[in-house]
Amino acid sequence: VALASALAVSAPVVARAPGVGLAASPAAHADVTCEDALLVAVTGGGEGGVEDPGTTLGALTSPLVSEVAATGRTLTTRVVHADTLGPSALQGRGTKRTAAEKAVTRSAWNTWRAPVPGLVSGLEAALAETLPSCPDQLVYLVGYSQGAEAVHRYLATRADADLRTRAVAVV
Repeated sequence: VALASALAVSAPVVARAPGVGLAASPAAHADVTCEDALLVAVTGGGEGGVEDPGTTLGALTSPLVSEVAATGRTLTTRVVHADTLGPSALQGRGTKRTAAEKAVTRSAWNTWRAPVPGLVSGLEAALAETLPSCPDQLVYLVGYSQGAEAVHRYLATRADADLRTRAVAVV
């Protein structure tokens, strides 16, 4: 399944109170403005789009964006999206003996999980675009379904100590 080619990372969307923002570090490019926080939403479960976190992630991200803006802080939101399958794709059609084996087949599981490596790479790219230039920026990572697996996998295998100290929430 060629799902990796459908991977997309949205353009940054900034929630900003007027006149608020952090200057980039001196080592950063002069044209970079660092927001107070970065929210990366990684889609899954057949939801979302390139600039849309989907229904489930939207229920988490929308209140956060509003709350941050209400406090006068700034937040950049990035959406990492790949075409994913919903939970119904996991329903097995095999002739196994147990109910659990009938419910989820290895083939269905592998097909459902296929976009995860691409989502991990997309998450890594989204973080790499901002974090090196913005050393004081806090990070929120949220994922749904395959996106949640991608966030977990990234944190377990690729995240450095710097990200772990800057991550204020992982859902």
